[in-house]
Amino acid sequence: MDYKIYREIGEERRKSAISDAIDTFILNKVSRESRILIKTDLIGELNSPETGSTVNVELIDTIVSELNQKISPKKIYIGESEKTSSLKEVFERQGYVELETKYSNVQLVNLSRGKIVKTNLDNPRILRNVSIPEIALICDCIINVSTLKRHLLERISGNLANLYEFISKPETRIKLRPFLKEAIFDLNSLLMPSLNIIDMNVALEGYGPIYGEPKKVGILVVGDEPLITDLVATKLIGENYKKVPHLKYMLNRMEDKKSYLKKIENVSRSTELDFIKRKDYLMLRLSNSLNRFSIKIENFGFLVFLAAQAFISIGGKNLIKGRWVPLKDYYLIAKKVLNTVEDCTDSLAWKIVINKHVVEESIS
Repeated sequence: MDYKIYREIGEERRKSAISDAIDTFILNKVSRESRILIKTDLIGELNSPETGSTVNVELIDTIVSELNQKISPKKIYIGESEKTSSLKEVFERQGYVELETKYSNVQLVNLSRGKIVKTNLDNPRILRNVSIPEIALICDCIINVSTLKRHLLERISGNLANLYEFISKPETRIKLRPFLKEAIFDLNSLLMPSLNIIDMNVALEGYGPIYGEPKKVGILVVGDEPLITDLVATKLIGENYKKVPHLKYMLNRMEDKKSYLKKIENVSRSTELDFIKRKDYLMLRLSNSLNRFSIKIENFGFLVFLAAQAFISIGGKNLIKGRWVPLKDYYLIAKKVLNTVEDCTDSLAWKIVINKHVVEESIS
């Protein structure tokens, strides 16, 4: 884990900072044959970069320019996921389309479309069958670029929160929102961006991550892990990481937690970002907890439905005898149904499993 902080970011300073960041963190990991994915942050969609809710295309242009000067990789993809507006319109409004004309190896990518693959994670916290863009897995290097924003539920949105947009389906992202910290943990372990950049030239305070107030900060944070850059940015604005749900969650599950904290102990506060009133934040957190609970209840209802289907199709005696699955697997099935969010209520798939068993039993 390593990071660098660049201050007083202007055009020339930004160029030298990005050049240094590429040299430090990814130059030895890529070549002319490499395919690089730059995940930008356009959560503000049609909002201008001056609002602090979208990454300035000038920063992305600088990254691409420096990559081409130092490496000239085979392909540079610039990706973002769809939200409420047309991503094509967002790319056009933000000036990203011009990059495809300016650089022959640049291609804009809609991460919500194209080829999507389902990934099974080892020991996942919440994402058991997550659908993500194939391009995120086949590229040789991911560069994760975000702005620093206040977030109504998480207090801070930076590089880690930007990974959440790799979940391809907008409806899945909405459903998983109450489990944001677990989803971010899983995505971080799966994707592991090589270069992470938080643009704090203009940050967003207040009612973020979209509708807050912009604040000029003039800082760029880069690092080899999104966790370390988020921790640094959090300290720079005087926020306690323990109050940021996804940062606290991740650190408490890291074997080298003390190493991360030691790494940032010399980072001092440079500014402050105002946040919403404490009572408002607590109400939002309560709402989030209730949404988590409601999904668990929904899953429990589906588990009861599944049990009823099994009793009807297979029979209680056969179930008790373990003729469908071994008795010990009942617990694993129940655990999977209760803890899966993205595709937990696919009753058709479960019916196929049950009916397949019935057919096999009748044949035998």
